[in-house]
Amino acid sequence: MFILTERNEILNLAFYQGINVSSYQNKYRLEAYKNKTGGFPGIDLEVIAVFGKQEEALQALDDLALAIKESEQLWNVKDCKKRIKI
Repeated sequence: MFILTERNEILNLAFYQGINVSSYQNKYRLEAYKNKTGGFPGIDLEVIAVFGKQEEALQALDDLALAIKESEQLWNVKDCKKRIKI
């Protein structure tokens, strides 16, 4: 599966170990990481999207999990933000 990020980058999920929600500068980020050591953006951590509220980021994570479950080829974070009314 591939992800189209907020910055119009395409990520191949097979390349990442996991996805999580983290807080950063009073915002919440949906991130893909290569390892659990924390990582550096652009090296072993990619920011998929930034949200103002934790609930929004968690809803996006749930939406992505559903897309994976349904074997979708591409998940677009911008479409997701429209669905959860951000």
